[in-house]
Amino acid sequence: MPRGKLNQLTWRRPALENLLALREPLSDVALLLREVGVPTANKATAREEAVELLHAAAEVEHSLLVQYLYAAYSLPLPDDTTRSRLIAQIAHQEMGHLMTVQNLLLAVGGPIYFDRQDRSPNPGDDPIPFRLEPLSLDALSKYIAAEMPALGKIPDPEERAQVENIRRHAEEICGVGVHRVGALYVKIYWLFQSTDQPEGPLQLPNDGSLQSGFHLDARDFADPTITANFQAQPNDWGVSPTVNPGFYIDPVSSRAEALAALHRIMVQGEGWEAGEDTHYRRFLRLYRTFSGSASPVPVPVNPTAGEPLLDPIQEENRISNPLSQNFAYLFNVRYRFLLALLIHAMIRPRNDASALRQDYLLPWGRTEMRRFLRGLAELLVRLPRRNPSDVLHAAPTFELGTTTLPETEAEVLVTYRALLNETARIIDQIRQYAQTPGTSLLAEIEQDDAARREIIQQLL
Repeated sequence: MPRGKLNQLTWRRPALENLLALREPLSDVALLLREVGVPTANKATAREEAVELLHAAAEVEHSLLVQYLYAAYSLPLPDDTTRSRLIAQIAHQEMGHLMTVQNLLLAVGGPIYFDRQDRSPNPGDDPIPFRLEPLSLDALSKYIAAEMPALGKIPDPEERAQVENIRRHAEEICGVGVHRVGALYVKIYWLFQSTDQPEGPLQLPNDGSLQSGFHLDARDFADPTITANFQAQPNDWGVSPTVNPGFYIDPVSSRAEALAALHRIMVQGEGWEAGEDTHYRRFLRLYRTFSGSASPVPVPVNPTAGEPLLDPIQEENRISNPLSQNFAYLFNVRYRFLLALLIHAMIRPRNDASALRQDYLLPWGRTEMRRFLRGLAELLVRLPRRNPSDVLHAAPTFELGTTTLPETEAEVLVTYRALLNETARIIDQIRQYAQTPGTSLLAEIEQDDAARREIIQQLL
C-alpha cells in the first residue's frame, strides 16, 4: 500500500532569524509553526500543494472521527448516554469537516479523497498515533492535545497550566510529540489567500513564517457553476440543528468562501481559538468531570478480527469468538459500503435527471450511518471477545485492510456489488448459530440491500 498523504509531508520549522517579526512576542502563527513546523508537500505550484495538503487533512479528519466514534461506543448504554452522545456529536462534526474538505478540493479542481491517515502510520508525523480505545483520562489527554489552541490563546493561567500538563502527559503516553492539526490548516489557509497580506476572517500575519508569494491564482479555481453540482450540502445528511447544533458542511464556490470554510474548521475542531463550543473545550470539560463510576465497556484496543497473532498484546485484543468475528466482518463491509456511497455522492451530479444522488445515494448513506453501522457497533460491544462467558467484549474494528477506495463511478458500482455479495455471505454464516442476536437488524439490512441491488444492476 502506498504511503498516506500525511506521511509524505515534511515539517520545516522556520528559523527564528528568518522571521520578519523578531520583536517579542512572536505571532501565534509563528509560535505554532516554530513548535511543530510548516507542513510541506514540496510541490511546484500552489494548487498542487493545496491539493496534497487537503488530502492530508482529509486523512486526519477521517481518522479522528473514527477514533471518537469508537470511544463513544465504549461507553455503557443506556447509563452513560450524555457522554456518549457528546463524543458522537464531535465525531459527526468531524465528518462535516471531512465533507467540507472535499468541497475545497472540488473548488480547485482536485480529486476528492476519503482515505485514512492510519493506513500507513508514522508516529513521528501523525497528530496522535491512531488508536481505537475506550474512553479514559489518557484518551481524553490525547484528544485535548490534538485539538488544543496555542497556549498563549488560553487567557486563564490555571487552565493554561493544566492544559500544558495534559499535553505533556499525552506525549508521554504516545511516546512522540503531538502534532497539532492547526498547523496544517494554517498552511492551507495561506495557500488560499490571494497575497501575503492578511485576508478573510483569520487575518494571518505576514511575518515570514510562511513562504512569501505562494498562493492560489484566480485561474486555479474551478468553474463554480460546475462544481456546485457536485459539492456536499449541509441538508444532504439531514442533521437537525437541535440534535447537533455544531454540525455544518460549507459549500465553496469562491476564494472568500474557501477562507471562511477553513476558518470555521480551525475554530471548531483544530484548536485555533479557545471558544466555549470548540472540540478542545468539550474534551476539556469531559476530562475535568471524568469519573470511573460509569466505567467504559471492556472493549479491546485496536481490535482485529482475523487470524491469530504472534504478538501477545495484539492477540489479547483480537476478536476470536466466531459469532463476534462475523459481526465484526459485517461491520467492516458496511463501513466500506458507506465510504463508497460518500464517494459516489460526490462524483454524481446533483442535477442528474435520474435523481440517483438525491433519491438513493444520500438516503442510503443516512441509513448506513444512523441505523446499520450504529446498530452493529452497539451490538458488537455487547458480544464476547473470545468465549461466551468472557467478560471482555468485542467491538467494531473499522478495518479497511489493503482495500483501495474506488475513484470512478464504474469502480464504485463494482465495489457495491462485491460488498452486497459479501454482506449476504456473512449474514448466512451468522444465521448458522443457534442463538443469533440482532435478527431484526439483519433482516432490515437484507431488505434494504434487495432494493439496492435492483438500482445498482440498472447502472452496471
